[in-house]
Formats: sequence, C-alpha cells, structure tokens
Amino acid sequence: MPIFDGVQYWLAESLPHDRRVLNSNYLNLNGGEAADSIDHATHIITNTNQFEGWRKVEDGNIDAVVVTVRLIRVRWTFR
Repeated sequence: MPIFDGVQYWLAESLPHDRRVLNSNYLNLNGGEAADSIDHATHIITNTNQFEGWRKVEDGNIDAVVVTVRLIRVRWTFR
C-alpha cells in the first residue's frame, strides 16, 4: 500500500511554485491525490501557520491535518 494512500492533499499557495510542483509529484507517485479545494482536503501542506484558509481550520470548519513540507521530506521520505 502506498504511504499516502487515501490522502487528499492541498498545497498552500504560500509555497513557492517549484515546491508545489515537486511535492505534488512526490505525493501523487506515492498514492496521494490533490484535493479539488481546501474544503475537501484531508491534509494541508504549508510553510506557514497563516496559510489561505487557516481560519477555517482553526474554527473547525475544515477537518484536515496541517503539516509542513519539512515533515514530508524528513518523516515520510525515509520509510
């Protein structure tokens, strides 16, 4: 089973374009799928705590895990 199987991710627009492309490719190759909007994401990947839509998460209107790009590189790439 791919490590990101079942993950519907949303990459924050605060990430540089090249990082969004790189992380999207990595996530897709390992079973992840881009969510069609932040509202449908199971995981939000960001480089800041004030990404677009952060208030929706803080208020409980979006039920998603918020992770940093570093966590993807360090934690998941070495499995």
